[in-house]
Amino acid sequence: MYLTMDQVEKAINGRTGLGIKPGLDRVKSFLAAAGNPEQHVNGIHIAGTNGKGSTSAFIKQALIQSDYKVGTFNSPSLNGLSGHIALNDTIISDNDFIKLFIELEPAIQKLDKKGEPATTFEIITVMAFMYFAQYADIAVIEAGMGGKEDATNVFRPLISIITNVALDHTDYLGSNVQAVAVHKAGIIKSGVPVITGEVHKEAKQIIDAEAMSLSAPIFQIGHTFHYRMFDDKQLDGYQWTYGDFTLDVSLRMRGMHQIKNSSLALMALAILKESGYLLSWETALQGISDAQLPGRYETVHQNPTIILDGAHNPAGIEAFLKTVDQDVACEHKTLVFAAFKDKDIETMLNLVKPSFQNVMLTTFNHPRAADKQDYDHFDASNTLSFNPGWESIIDHLLSTKKPNNIYYFAGSIHFIEKVRKYFAKRWYM
Repeated sequence: MYLTMDQVEKAINGRTGLGIKPGLDRVKSFLAAAGNPEQHVNGIHIAGTNGKGSTSAFIKQALIQSDYKVGTFNSPSLNGLSGHIALNDTIISDNDFIKLFIELEPAIQKLDKKGEPATTFEIITVMAFMYFAQYADIAVIEAGMGGKEDATNVFRPLISIITNVALDHTDYLGSNVQAVAVHKAGIIKSGVPVITGEVHKEAKQIIDAEAMSLSAPIFQIGHTFHYRMFDDKQLDGYQWTYGDFTLDVSLRMRGMHQIKNSSLALMALAILKESGYLLSWETALQGISDAQLPGRYETVHQNPTIILDGAHNPAGIEAFLKTVDQDVACEHKTLVFAAFKDKDIETMLNLVKPSFQNVMLTTFNHPRAADKQDYDHFDASNTLSFNPGWESIIDHLLSTKKPNNIYYFAGSIHFIEKVRKYFAKRWYM
């Protein structure tokens, strides 16, 4: 019997050693044993190398403003296991999480006995479908990795969204953009509208071909719908166009990439509206404007300014740097960076060095975290240094206040999660 959240988390996290197991047969059996809750979820499915979380946040806030109960499944999570699952802006309660796990345990044991144990991610995914089937009017569900063989790819969505296609998780998804595109295009369903962001020509050809073969209407940024910025420097407002229809959009989330992500969200809202969902553009735009996402260019401290961003692959770093370069009114920029050792660290470091006076490499408590030896073979320079204690870095920054400096923490989402919790405990974010 599981009585506490700690016990449930220990039981679920105890399966992390199973690793990542691509494929849908096991999770479909799992869902069948749980009563197929995914068949009772009205949802939007989002895949993409970067931008899933932000696109989800924009859609969620617009729908909340329109009085819908919105479930969100985020991957990865900045708030532990339960942080993957939320209704509106509230993470699932410990009581509900425990109840779902207890309800699901017979199905988990059944798979164990068959020699097909469910992974941590599969358990959380099935719990999310159970929760949303019971409580959500509509859900926004992010794929964990890839799409085609991801555990979330088991329901028929209202809309599929592919935010972008770039190299990441190459051990699983392939070492070229075409291979990754095949995985992302795997979320496209017969007759279901699919929205795509800006993608490489090779990826676009694969996505277009899959959509055509499945008679899935395709809505492409820059083709079916467009954005035009009001100000090339501010990047916090733009005009969105779909046919003859236009909207003026303002954003709290900064960056060129957020203009693109919110454009995808607006296209999803337009499709929902056309299909009968009750949406007012005035209230939806308020939701888009209010949307924020923890760990995405998030300011967590002033004087000195400290910004967190979960840019953890080369494409994410490029988007991050475009926003960093807008912060011109500061004398000194320092980056504190930590990544998983299986990421393309060399490319990311080569990208960041020109934008910062100092780049401080660090590590964190995770079996996949890069440590000093993983950084040692990279080209040393006056820009790069290594300090294993990121907590002491923060304490030092805050004790030597330099109001004209900006300090950025970036890299693995798991690293950013730890940094946010550190700030939350000490400075009541």
